[in-house]
Amino acid sequence: MKKNLLLIPFLIFSLLPCFAGGRSEKESAPLWLTDTEKEFPSGKYIRALGEGSSAKLAQSEALSTISLYFDTKTDILTLAVKEAQSILSGDSEMFSSSQGFTQMVEVSSSADFFCVSFVDSYYDKQRDKFHTLAYIDKAKVSSIYSSRISFLMDSINSYRNLSKRETELFRAAGYMHKAEVLSKLASQYIQNLVTINPDAAPKYSESLAVIAKVPEELGAFKKDMSFDIRMAQTEKRYDPIFSTVANILEQQGFTFSVTNPKYVIVISISCVEETYDVGEFVRSSIELLITNQETESVYSYSKAYPRVSGKDLSQSYTRALFSIQKDLEENLLSEYR
Repeated sequence: MKKNLLLIPFLIFSLLPCFAGGRSEKESAPLWLTDTEKEFPSGKYIRALGEGSSAKLAQSEALSTISLYFDTKTDILTLAVKEAQSILSGDSEMFSSSQGFTQMVEVSSSADFFCVSFVDSYYDKQRDKFHTLAYIDKAKVSSIYSSRISFLMDSINSYRNLSKRETELFRAAGYMHKAEVLSKLASQYIQNLVTINPDAAPKYSESLAVIAKVPEELGAFKKDMSFDIRMAQTEKRYDPIFSTVANILEQQGFTFSVTNPKYVIVISISCVEETYDVGEFVRSSIELLITNQETESVYSYSKAYPRVSGKDLSQSYTRALFSIQKDLEENLLSEYR
């Protein structure tokens, strides 16, 4: 009987959570996780919960859910931001005095684009999971979106005006391409703002009308731009370079024509053979020049590539030319991509 009495305090101690190492997991979970609506009411916030094996993965899941609210994907958005920033940075002197320019160049992630904030992550020991909540303050983000839209539309119209004043077709199309890239981002911001505040839709009807015109205006330029391709080297092994450039023109909406072309693309490939004890190497380079009908240069591209080797000289050439092809596919005519 004495032994049983001694066990009673031990049983009481083990059953009380406060004596067993603190509050239960349910009690210690933050309010934003257990009662999200109370902590972040849907009338004031757009919010999404995320969980993962790390705090970073939890944030990523929450951000992806936020993007679905706006009917967009973070990877597509990231590309649009990157392309727009490349253009704005390249012409920074045109925009550096604008507050909107500063806002745009500071967008470094999808979270920055959406103006998302995160609460401190919570670690659930029992489930071995991290939890977080991503949220957007509707009132604050509306003014930020409005400012960015205004800047982008001013930039789009600046490029459209430059395009109209430019007499050289190739350069005019380049300006219009920049307007098109910025239009994609402006359209997404307008969509987001109207999603948050439907009453704002009428305010942006004119901006959306301008955005809709840009692809048509660019298409009209490209329709009048025909190209002939001329290789300085006529050996058959260089045919893949010719085909690659022709494919790039087609993908960008240009016309390939040998009859009275508006532009001529002259391509010169240099391949230097090098022999070492370990095998045969080829060091290649390319020079590409585009001229108009007045033989004025409107575009040039050149690059030297690292030497490559193969089991024989023929394979070395194949690999060297493949390097040129891949580079052209990624970088040629970047002004129109």
